[in-house]
Amino acid sequence: MARNGSGTYNRAVSPYTAGTTITAATVNSEMDDIATALTQSMARDGQAPAQANIPMGGFRLTGLGNAIANTDAAALGQVAALAGATMTGALGVTAGTAAAPGVFVSGDTNTGLFQPAADTLAVTVGGAEVARFGANGLQSAAPWVDLASATTIDLGAQTTDNLRITGTTTITGFGPVDGEFAWVWQLGGDGVPARIGVAISKLNGDSARAGPRDGGQRRD
Repeated sequence: MARNGSGTYNRAVSPYTAGTTITAATVNSEMDDIATALTQSMARDGQAPAQANIPMGGFRLTGLGNAIANTDAAALGQVAALAGATMTGALGVTAGTAAAPGVFVSGDTNTGLFQPAADTLAVTVGGAEVARFGANGLQSAAPWVDLASATTIDLGAQTTDNLRITGTTTITGFGPVDGEFAWVWQLGGDGVPARIGVAISKLNGDSARAGPRDGGQRRD
């Protein structure tokens, strides 16, 4: 019967009694059973590989050499030595979500980078998405204040760093702008906002002006 499934070897025959005749069949039966048990054992010299997963029962594999092949088990010292090392291949991470980004700094698991859709990368802070980038650059930023189509709008009345114009709007004033300046964005036909200028104001409100995104005449 070799081992009983729990690793215990039990004899295949009853103990021999002194002064009695031992038959060849009995001896052969026990020797065959011992041979089976030895065959199930793993040879120290690596003659044959394991045939099943081997639970360690909470114990360690000690004296382990450093891994070479991708299928080798890595020693702790080898893994620890990777700190500060340079990778020679690409690093793939899970897409993640705003609440649990795929890339984050240790100890701050809800702040980092995640991928909300293909060919898109987003930034999350404190579990909330604050910016999203696509093939055309910045797609959105938060917190937005949308300036929909209207007759007039005073940018100075807004209290955010990101103003998004979604229609035709006449801007009547630029200040005082909260926090000294604010980016002004316009939503393009492709749904991607483009930064068209910046409204700047001194905190006391005695000067306000707007500057275009890419040079040009500044309007005071």
